[in-house]
Amino acid sequence: MKMNSKNLKNEITNLLNEKGFKHNADEALIDELIFNYDLIKQAKQEIKKSGMSQQVRKDSDNPLMMVTPQISVYNNSLKNILAISRQLALTPTERSKIKNMIENDNDGF
Repeated sequence: MKMNSKNLKNEITNLLNEKGFKHNADEALIDELIFNYDLIKQAKQEIKKSGMSQQVRKDSDNPLMMVTPQISVYNNSLKNILAISRQLALTPTERSKIKNMIENDNDGF
């Protein structure tokens, strides 16, 4: 089953409510969590397609290679996910459950 953003948001909200959150968890944090997981997914797809480096100078005697911007997107999104997860008091097991929900699209990641 593909998980759209609305269903995913409901699943995360339910998970937080099960933990004892009696109020609505900060929706902005949940939205940012989903957004950053999506950025990681997109970055992984691009890295898999294009590789981890790109040639920025085509001089055959002295080519210049550079790490693709998707590596930075991936790293920054991962840091954001960990920070948001701490704010929402998510355990590693709960983060893994959310990751599995997001990546359940069978896209190879």
